[in-house]
Amino acid sequence: MSDVSPGMQICMDSESYAKDRGDGWVVAYLDEVALIWTIGWGSTGSDIKKGTTWTRDHAVLRLQQGWDSAKAGALRASPILTKYPLMLEAVTDFCYNCGVGAYQASTLRRKVNALSWTPAANEFPKWNHSRGKVVAGLTIRRQKERVLFLSQLSQLHSDATTPAEVQDQSAPVALPPDDPQPTASTDSTTVSQTPDIWPILRKRVGGWIRALADRLQ
Repeated sequence: MSDVSPGMQICMDSESYAKDRGDGWVVAYLDEVALIWTIGWGSTGSDIKKGTTWTRDHAVLRLQQGWDSAKAGALRASPILTKYPLMLEAVTDFCYNCGVGAYQASTLRRKVNALSWTPAANEFPKWNHSRGKVVAGLTIRRQKERVLFLSQLSQLHSDATTPAEVQDQSAPVALPPDDPQPTASTDSTTVSQTPDIWPILRKRVGGWIRALADRLQ
């Protein structure tokens, strides 16, 4: 894929491309942590079961659809993130992995909507459990999201436009009972990205994330 955003890069690195048959195709596998059939870059759904196979192109398509759906859900729950693209990237990866419903009900969302940035960032590492056990891969993923989220503050400081910490005035956002599986018609919200800025941000943030991953390994 070309022009991968910082958050999607975390997603792709964390999910990997599984299970690759060696010829570019992938076959569904039973995720040992979540105990659900999964394929490609963490794609799940009612159409994925034992024996399901996809081409790489289809896996890329479903990744993009899932990412767009997660981003749309993040923006419905926290519209303020339209102003802070790197924070949105971090929260989108969280939603892709944990679900929009989990974000909706989380302290992380409440801190984000209160513009309480550092306390919000400190919520990411708490989401590293599955079935009551700490998962090393989730620990690393949450730390990467936290670094990406906080990198927005560094950018804002450099621009001398740090947002103020204010009281949360957001109202609860109604979500459907279950997060919809990504489809070609899944609702998505496009966030404006300045072409000349993203390559610089990706390089800077990528360096921070790689350094953190080296320390955690």
